[in-house]
Amino acid sequence: MNINIKKIASIIGITLLFSFVIFKAYNAEEEKYRVLYIIQIGAYKSYDNVIKNTRTLENYIIRKEGDLYKIYIAITFNEEVY
Repeated sequence: MNINIKKIASIIGITLLFSFVIFKAYNAEEEKYRVLYIIQIGAYKSYDNVIKNTRTLENYIIRKEGDLYKIYIAITFNEEVY
């Protein structure tokens, strides 16, 4: 009877271990496909306007796309913030 309890306990232990490994791998895979939202505060035709409107900002990114200068201030996972 004692041998059966050891077998059952080892099977449960192995099952829990494999379950933990599979769950961890699933969560890591899920993290790859999260949506990021980039917050843009403006698009300007003149670089001078960009400079005027970013004086009060501490951190930002200016990117020229076509004829416009776009100002980005943040990246978030939260759709409500976006």
